Amino acid sequence: VSKVPTTGFAVEASVDAKRAAHEQAVQDVERATATLSRYLFDRVEDQPDIVVAQRALEAARVEMERSRIELDKAYVRAPITGTILT
Repeated sequence: VSKVPTTGFAVEASVDAKRAAHEQAVQDVERATATLSRYLFDRVEDQPDIVVAQRALEAARVEMERSRIELDKAYVRAPITGTILT
């Protein structure tokens, strides 16, 4: 009965798998920390997502008002009340 020599490939593969799992865990912690940091403000108004949403809302309101003014300009109004003939 001959023995197969161990070359260490199984050990290297195991170490590589553990190293990859560790690197993934480090990335997960960094990602979670970044996500959590978005919510570490005393006031809700200071959260970046809320600030961006508020600015987008304000820009939409300004655009809505501008388009309302443009629509109002598009109407043709007669200076006096009457009937238009063809």
